[in-house]
Amino acid sequence: MALNLGQQNRLIQLKRKRGERLPAWYQQEMSELIAKLMEAVAAGKPSPFAGMIRRVRNGCADTERAAIVLGCQGWTIPMWATHGQIKALSAVQGDRALDRAMARRYARHPQLLERIHGETAAAYVIRKWRPLFRQAAFLSGQKQYLVVVPSLLLIFEGLSTLLPTMPSTSSSPKPAFRELPADARGIIRAEWVSVSTFCMKVFGRAPFDEAYPAVLNRHWVLHGRAAPRWGAVDSLRLFQAIHTFTCLLQHFVREPEKALVSNRT
Repeated sequence: MALNLGQQNRLIQLKRKRGERLPAWYQQEMSELIAKLMEAVAAGKPSPFAGMIRRVRNGCADTERAAIVLGCQGWTIPMWATHGQIKALSAVQGDRALDRAMARRYARHPQLLERIHGETAAAYVIRKWRPLFRQAAFLSGQKQYLVVVPSLLLIFEGLSTLLPTMPSTSSSPKPAFRELPADARGIIRAEWVSVSTFCMKVFGRAPFDEAYPAVLNRHWVLHGRAAPRWGAVDSLRLFQAIHTFTCLLQHFVREPEKALVSNRT
């Protein structure tokens, strides 16, 4: 049975208090509301929320720029982070310094990875690959990264087939990101830029007659050209990337109405 407005508000407040992720339907409604308010502000219409919307817009722009920096180093924006935290991560400099910073963050806050595992496994868009994802999450706890990393690469590649921009005949996820959807605005646009830049890096061209790329490369791993030395950091980067990707996909792949109603209870 669907919740009334008062029950929905109490549910949202409870989840905020517990630090839990807000339901997908609520995020979608808020994204649409913010987009409408931003359009009103851009058109010069008076609004009591004008200052707030400008701050949100500036924060999203900063996050989008940070997403490019992170993506070029093989990371997506973490969905557990604030705009400020994402911006700070993008400022980390030095050879593999970001890898070390992310590894330290997850080591100090293991609940972040637990959250990623739980939210991703529960996402509607992951349903086709859910058994494989759950096994990969279990094996990562056993530090079996040599098995985990190839499995996660397969899942990320599979998720790309759900994008409305994915050509039906393409064998690579990269063409799906060549054109930014017209309705991708605000944080959705930042998520798109993040996943797109990450994809171009990790799934990018890397000739086998050259040195192994500095960042994990899908082709070297799944074509058996790289010695299996990938470890915890590459496992983290892929779990985080898949989490970001599932959050992005929820804006484009709608759950059946029956599932949406049950998720509000």
